[in-house]
Amino acid sequence: MSRERIERRKLWLQMSLGVRVEVVLLDDRRLQLNVGPRLLTHELLAMVASHFILKESQYFSLALLDSTGHYQWLSHDRRVVDHDAVRTLNGAPLTLYFLVKYYVDSVLHLQGPQTVELFYQHARNLVYKVSTAIMSVV
Repeated sequence: MSRERIERRKLWLQMSLGVRVEVVLLDDRRLQLNVGPRLLTHELLAMVASHFILKESQYFSLALLDSTGHYQWLSHDRRVVDHDAVRTLNGAPLTLYFLVKYYVDSVLHLQGPQTVELFYQHARNLVYKVSTAIMSVV
């Protein structure tokens, strides 16, 4: 068999078994999951949201951190293993970030206390990143 064919076979076998996923939560805790080959991104998001007993999950999403340091949002209607970043892993675990994707004008519009707490944690993380960036410039 050619080397390219062997690599394709390895990739196919890996995708048929699924991938290991580590989801970094807003409080820096990590959930480690084995994701099957047919699991859609919105189903994985629902699993993470159920960890928080979160009823308003429409404001959140899962993202990858690319090589430039920017977040790339996963498409909800695609399978997790179909995203380009997963194909380049070669057996390494996939690290995803659970983040706020859609903002509200005021937290008073939010219904659940879990949602308010997650918005607060996200805002706190953003403020910390900005203050760290400013301190490194000074």
